[in-house]
Amino acid sequence: MAMLVRQSSVALFLAFASHDAYRAGLGHRTAALEDARLLPLTELPLPA
Repeated sequence: MAMLVRQSSVALFLAFASHDAYRAGLGHRTAALEDARLLPLTELPLPA
């Protein structure tokens, strides 16, 4: 399974990922998964 979340900018993502409330539950979310990765992606335009 995969989950795709779109953020408006890298700065907003970093603010989210460093927020105390998010970080407080990080260990529990990671322990519940066999494998977890955050992969920053850049959207590319579709060919015409």
